Amino acid sequence: MDNKKIFQERLKTARETKRLSQADLAERCGLAPTAISHFECGMRSPSLKNLIKLGLGLDVSIDWLVGRKSEEIISGRVYAYVDDWPKIRKFERELLKN
Repeated sequence: MDNKKIFQERLKTARETKRLSQADLAERCGLAPTAISHFECGMRSPSLKNLIKLGLGLDVSIDWLVGRKSEEIISGRVYAYVDDWPKIRKFERELLKN
């Protein structure tokens, strides 16, 4: 799968995981709702500035969003900074989350 397709899928997955509509995400990021729609369907690619806004708005790593990292989305901010999240023991994950 190419990076553009990965980005489209991960953007939508992250948005839906956070239970945000496209309009909600757009408001969080300071973008037009149509921009989110265009990014998700592949009609447009975000600029670096907008990619950063999307990462911050979704509270996810940009590396994950564009397919450079494969870790899963978890609650909170921790996963964006921990490359080996699946390898960390459960009690250590809880400590990091807290």
